[in-house]
Amino acid sequence: TPTSLADKFTRFARHGAVHGFNITPYLIPDGLDDIVDLLVPELQERGVYRTEYTGTTLREHLGLRPPLSRRLEQAS
Repeated sequence: TPTSLADKFTRFARHGAVHGFNITPYLIPDGLDDIVDLLVPELQERGVYRTEYTGTTLREHLGLRPPLSRRLEQAS
């Protein structure tokens, strides 16, 4: 069930075994609606799946520092 999967995924996230989840529709095309409509909201309510993005680039979403070239430009 979505709740039992959310329990497992939450445990993985809270124990540091994962830092996020990737949903790949081409691997599970028949179950994508259930994942999006049932599992993701469970994970979001538990705080282990984002509800919005934190920046405008993938690097910002992942919490990574700007590339070295950009840091050097900003320091000038």
